[in-house]
Amino acid sequence: MLIGRDTDDGPEHPLYDPRVKLDADENLARDIMVNGVLQPIRVRKNGDAAEVVVGRQRVLAARLANEWLRAQAKEEVQVPFLVDKREDGDLLGVSISENEHRRPDDVIEKAKKAQRLLDLGKSPAEVAVRFGVTDRTIRNWTTLLQTTPKVKRAVAAGKLTATAATKLAGLDRSEQDEKLDELLTSGEKPTVSRTRDAAKGGEATPRGPAKKLVRQAWALGGDIPVTMRETLAWVLGEGEPPKQISKILAAGG
Repeated sequence: MLIGRDTDDGPEHPLYDPRVKLDADENLARDIMVNGVLQPIRVRKNGDAAEVVVGRQRVLAARLANEWLRAQAKEEVQVPFLVDKREDGDLLGVSISENEHRRPDDVIEKAKKAQRLLDLGKSPAEVAVRFGVTDRTIRNWTTLLQTTPKVKRAVAAGKLTATAATKLAGLDRSEQDEKLDELLTSGEKPTVSRTRDAAKGGEATPRGPAKKLVRQAWALGGDIPVTMRETLAWVLGEGEPPKQISKILAAGG
């Protein structure tokens, strides 16, 4: 039972967490369909009910996964759990600690793990499900591993975006470090457009006009069959313009 979602309780309840109102994570649900729920949740018994202390998002994702599995006439997944008998204050503390002390992998470590899965015969699509990302992201990560240690350290430290770093991967290793130094010396956080232009020896492309071009593209083309994610990534300088937009812009002068 999820307090505040399956019940009418609010913040006054010791097990209430506002994130219980969030939609289920679809990427996690897809992973659960493949692997099941790998980590047991924690519950406390309240009569015949089991109230979730830790693992709300896993429960929501498992419920969504089971909806999909039922639609496919497949066996549903079960959510493993441990019963916690601590007092309310201690249980709330456990819930807070579970979320606040997590330390996710940086993108370089994720890329290394993704490559290991690929080396073990998994397809990019299968690896993408495991990480909850797109196939394109997995390809970008593997490209990132072709950069120099210095570039990787810059990415891990947040000085260079991962997508921008992939633009340096096509350069010689000495050139990668040289261009990185130039980008970092400029004092601006390098993005794809700045990295690409620096690699060519040119000036950074201003990012502002891209937003204007997007608006023009939509006005010219009506419904454009590209994902909002790709469009926003381009506007923010984190990728190339989608092909459909490029064609429309070219046609519109």
